[in-house]
Amino acid sequence: AIHNAVSQLGVPQDGMFLEPGCGVGNFLGRGSKAGQFIGIELDSISGRLARATYPQHDIRIESFRDTKLPDGRIDAVIGNVPFADVKMDYKGTKYSLHDYFFAKSIDALKPGGVLALVTSRFTLDKQNAALREYLGDKADFIGAIRLPSDAFKREGTAVVTDIVFLRKRAVGEPAQHVDPDWLQVAPLKIDGAEVAVNRYFLNHPEMVLGTWSRKDTLYGGEGFSVESNGDLKSRLEEAIAHLPQFS
Repeated sequence: AIHNAVSQLGVPQDGMFLEPGCGVGNFLGRGSKAGQFIGIELDSISGRLARATYPQHDIRIESFRDTKLPDGRIDAVIGNVPFADVKMDYKGTKYSLHDYFFAKSIDALKPGGVLALVTSRFTLDKQNAALREYLGDKADFIGAIRLPSDAFKREGTAVVTDIVFLRKRAVGEPAQHVDPDWLQVAPLKIDGAEVAVNRYFLNHPEMVLGTWSRKDTLYGGEGFSVESNGDLKSRLEEAIAHLPQFS
């Protein structure tokens, strides 16, 4: 579904794709046969499996921190960023691990290139907007899709995740965010408790693929879940159709 979305967003089928944290290559395997992929994977077993399965692509077994990427050369960044309670420095700023992946990836994109990454809800929901502002200075926010908490239950996780879409601007090009409110959060009352949620999802409820709930929360007073309320595949396709189209 993500590959279909980036195609809708103007990424050429024969483009250069980057997948940071590629694992065994699940996203790689669903990509365009005409595209070229750079896959980065820290785990040596997963990386070797990806190399063996996709020998035609550039699979690098290393930390994304050590990866050398040419600025402004990548057509699309696609993947599921890793989560860990670590901080990493990027250009003098300390970022959480998944935010680091966003900051480094956006700089690798060429003008018109698209970032489509699955990430923790905190990339959009946290009060501190520093990362969103950094990204917004370089790229247009073109939408996000909030997935139900059980979207990755086969991987053993039950957390709220988002697919965030950004489109890199050329230097000097004016910002054209689909919703400027994406930089901000606002309180949302769920089952009697207020939680901070990105304003984009409050303005665009059709991009939330489920029902807000306080059941099965992991973060105590601050937590919430999104309960699935339909077939995920069809709902995801409907949400992707709401994203803008670029030729």
